[in-house]
Amino acid sequence: MKEQKGISSELQAFEDLDCLSYDFPNEEWSLKNGELYSPDKADEGNYSKRLKEGEHHKQLKGGRAARPPRGEAEPLGGATKLTDAQKIQLLRAMASKLLEEKIPFADRLPLLRARAGDLGITLRDHELNRMIRDARRAAAGAVDGLGPGDLINLSPTPWHWEGVLMPEVLNLLVALPKVGKTSLILAMLAAWHRGVGSFLGLPLYGPCPPVLIIGTDQPDNDWARMLQEVGLLPDKKVSAPIVRLFHRGSPLHLSPEGIEAIAAYAASHPKLFVLLDSIAALTSPLGLDENSAEIVEPINDLMEALEPHGATVVAIHHASKGRSGESATLASRGSTALPAAASQIISLGRVATGRPGEPQDRRLVLKTEGRAGMPQHLLIERTEEGWISHGSADAVALVQRMQEVEEKLNERQAETLELVRERWSKGERTQTKALVEALGLKGEGADRIARRTLDSLVRKGCLLSATEATLQGRIKQWWPVEGDRTPSRGVLSEVSEVSDPLQDQGWH
Repeated sequence: MKEQKGISSELQAFEDLDCLSYDFPNEEWSLKNGELYSPDKADEGNYSKRLKEGEHHKQLKGGRAARPPRGEAEPLGGATKLTDAQKIQLLRAMASKLLEEKIPFADRLPLLRARAGDLGITLRDHELNRMIRDARRAAAGAVDGLGPGDLINLSPTPWHWEGVLMPEVLNLLVALPKVGKTSLILAMLAAWHRGVGSFLGLPLYGPCPPVLIIGTDQPDNDWARMLQEVGLLPDKKVSAPIVRLFHRGSPLHLSPEGIEAIAAYAASHPKLFVLLDSIAALTSPLGLDENSAEIVEPINDLMEALEPHGATVVAIHHASKGRSGESATLASRGSTALPAAASQIISLGRVATGRPGEPQDRRLVLKTEGRAGMPQHLLIERTEEGWISHGSADAVALVQRMQEVEEKLNERQAETLELVRERWSKGERTQTKALVEALGLKGEGADRIARRTLDSLVRKGCLLSATEATLQGRIKQWWPVEGDRTPSRGVLSEVSEVSDPLQDQGWH
């Protein structure tokens, strides 16, 4: 870090000394005709020392010295003595200086572009932007971390949407096309704006902030339909909480100009909620390769520009078709640099069809991965009434497996399981005596048959059992693994989970 700053300052000193030498070419400290920048001299601080002498000399002499006739000699002033590599070095040094002096984000590229022109070198904007990004990474330096005695922040992680969306960071939503990514976020925003305390059973915190939609991925009539479905388009007009909507016919991209425009909206609307739909559409004109790490650079620029304003970004990104069922991070299409830059990653994936020929399951699995909080794993569905939750995806998967087992039970096992569940619903566990009476079993082997039937259901994973010591001796009892026979069909903004009888009764 210190070495980088030293090189930058010596390059700047060389440039300033070059200009000063043009006015005082015959002094001992001045650059001689044809003298090129030397990294070895820079390491010694040669140029900064000579510049200091030159500035002192100029103060004593005042004005300018007589200039020698130019003739065919190479002029000392300007960049004509520098090689192209040294010109690039000077531009990199200027990029570092722009960051050190906290030059506003929107001014950096024009200033760097102008300096490139002065040096007589032509670079594209994305190449100049890369210099600024490299300088930002170098300025970040190494992180010291915490040591003994250092305090650690134990305050709870803030959320906009509990466990799903974090405020003031980049949230990345990944799914295959046409799964419902945009619809889900719009429905959440609508519920938030109406003051509903939760969405899909997860709390929403605080008032809904102003919303900026950069929806270059689809035309305005598609946006109108989707906004109208969730009640965010009253009288066919864009209204609160939306402050601006950009669409395919009126696009905005993550170019320097686009980022500057988004930052201006954030400055006018503190705590702005920015929806980017999608990253591919917003970066396509920039000529970036989605499979290269450079795809994340415009996102980094955007987050830097928004940081002073406390804005939250939700960026929609397409999943890789072959990996859509994997973790949220791995499912992301293209370079892994993009999910690495996000503080929170949300993925949506369809429930796999169990058997060939079965109709497509309309339900989706919502999974999260992030730097804070427990990951979410929900089973959700978009219906005509809106988005609903079927509860924990793990709990629903358990019930589905139970259903498959139940389909293969014989008549006595099915009746036994039904009886045990019925008694459990009344807060009672089942003993063999109750089953003998309910099934009308007769003879000396009735109790043995009942016990064998109950134990067979334990082996199939349908029941749990335990033996307790009582005044009457040791008694074995049975109860169902799950509290409900089938998963809930879901309720709006309410999680319906399968109860855990072991936990409810203090069993472990």
